[in-house]
Amino acid sequence: MRILSFICFLFLCGCAAPRVELAPVAVKVVDSEEMTWIVEKITARWKHREHQRLKLEHSQLHYNLTGITRLNLEFSSQEILEMCPARDLLVDLVEEFLFEINTNPIISGELASVPFTPDLLDIKINFESFYGYYVDPFYIGCICLSDGIARFSAFDMKDPEWHSWHSKVEPYTKSREVSMLRRAAEKNYEEERKRACGPTYLNEMLIMDPCKNPHHM
Repeated sequence: MRILSFICFLFLCGCAAPRVELAPVAVKVVDSEEMTWIVEKITARWKHREHQRLKLEHSQLHYNLTGITRLNLEFSSQEILEMCPARDLLVDLVEEFLFEINTNPIISGELASVPFTPDLLDIKINFESFYGYYVDPFYIGCICLSDGIARFSAFDMKDPEWHSWHSKVEPYTKSREVSMLRRAAEKNYEEERKRACGPTYLNEMLIMDPCKNPHHM
């Protein structure tokens, strides 16, 4: 009887034990929309760069409790490039992203480590010209930058399954965000170009671009 009473006493004491409230885990808030704007603004310009035209196919932002840790970008291109121009393209692209990220007052404050460096950028550029596939396979077929190491492969060495993604799932809010910012970036590019180049001129029934023909200004 005493043993039974003792067990009941322990049970009641356990039920009456105070609850321990766990503190909520702190989560780093990242403005992904601002990073989307940076990506779309840059790629809007690169869609029109002579001999360096790129089309953004996929992007992914990585972050944890400390902030933004990595940015993945995948591009396609119809350009036909040899090694030196391909290297120049990669350097120009990386440096532009690093500058925009590190000088952005919102994103720079959300980085896990400052400054954002090339080893935190994963970039893949797939060159899709039929000329490289069927005529001269020694042009650059793909460029990969990962962990600070750049790899350049000719068309004859390119993995046909090199794409790291074949489908994408995202909330509609993200679809809307990307769509709206992409179109805003295109409009922003056109406005910047108009301010930089001025009006075009009609010369012998051809529209002359003053950016390429400064003597017609």
